[in-house]
Amino acid sequence: MAWSPNGKYLAALSYWGSTLTIWDTETWVKVNEFVRREGGAIVEYGLDFSSDYTVLTSTMMRASFDPNYDDQSKYFNLMEWDIRTGKYLRSLPSTPIRLPDMRDRSRMQLFTVSGDQRFVAGVSRVLENTIAVLDLRTGKAVFARSIPIDWGVDLSASKASKTEGIRALSLSADGRYLAVGTSSEQRTRQNKTLAGGGRVYILDTMTGKTLNSFWAYRWEPDFELDHTDADGWVVYRPRDIYRVCSIALSPDGQWVVTGKDRLFNTKTGNTIAATIWNARIGAKVTDMEGDVYHDGAMVLVDPIKTMAWHDDWLAMINQLGSVRVYSLQDPSHPRLLFKSKGYWMAINTRLAVSGGGLVAYSNGNHIHVLKVNNH
Repeated sequence: MAWSPNGKYLAALSYWGSTLTIWDTETWVKVNEFVRREGGAIVEYGLDFSSDYTVLTSTMMRASFDPNYDDQSKYFNLMEWDIRTGKYLRSLPSTPIRLPDMRDRSRMQLFTVSGDQRFVAGVSRVLENTIAVLDLRTGKAVFARSIPIDWGVDLSASKASKTEGIRALSLSADGRYLAVGTSSEQRTRQNKTLAGGGRVYILDTMTGKTLNSFWAYRWEPDFELDHTDADGWVVYRPRDIYRVCSIALSPDGQWVVTGKDRLFNTKTGNTIAATIWNARIGAKVTDMEGDVYHDGAMVLVDPIKTMAWHDDWLAMINQLGSVRVYSLQDPSHPRLLFKSKGYWMAINTRLAVSGGGLVAYSNGNHIHVLKVNNH
């Protein structure tokens, strides 16, 4: 789901990625509904407004409609649509972004648009550690770069499987800053080394330079605690491993909030669902409680699926479809304004915040809209 910049329209993309529906938010009359010429697979699709009357959607792994896109393996791809006519307008970027791995066509399956509609930042789920920022006016890439894995310890001697994937993105309202949340893990054989966690990167949108990076959740190798199976893989450790599963940057870029999700080997209960950080120095400000559920002997927190920071309040929805809205006039002391009941095994939970202070959230095929104030 997404709100238009002027708040007049709400758009929703179907779970199968084929149908786009647009409502007038003054009358809640459906003003248009059209079927994209692709879709029909259960894939995480992206959707956001690029102007008051156009939306961007991610594409599937099929040939682009743009005849100039002769080699689909060299760049990210978004599609822009006119919400009034349902007409396909263009593909983005306008020129190729050269990537190191060209086995699959890339698409911005995960992307976000800045509040001023100037930039779009996205990442391909094929090349999970490669991020690109595009200028929406020209359609050209501002930069494209990979996010390196850095454990701060020397693990080069181990035969390790190392991965760091981008899980969440958030642009500041003015588009100057980009927050990136990752999931990192390293498993090794024989010498029983394991590391895992999630990092936050704060990037300059114009240059791609890393302004700050810090571990939100980290677990380093511990040779005393490792236990392995007969093949040498680590199978148990009595501590938690988490990753960043959602992220929201404050409008001024000063604060960032991360949602956490279990990566593997969780053995103890934990009720913290999100954490607020000082984005400039990486210092923790406060933790935020979440909904918990019981899984055998474990008490697990339900991960935050989507979150959005608007002015001085924050809205978030978890995997079970429960919505919370907090006042963040003082980020060190979040005040709960609203909480809705979630549903067990909810699917396709989404949340979107308008510039006028409205929150739309979905749970299955229902969309609910809230008017938020600090009371």
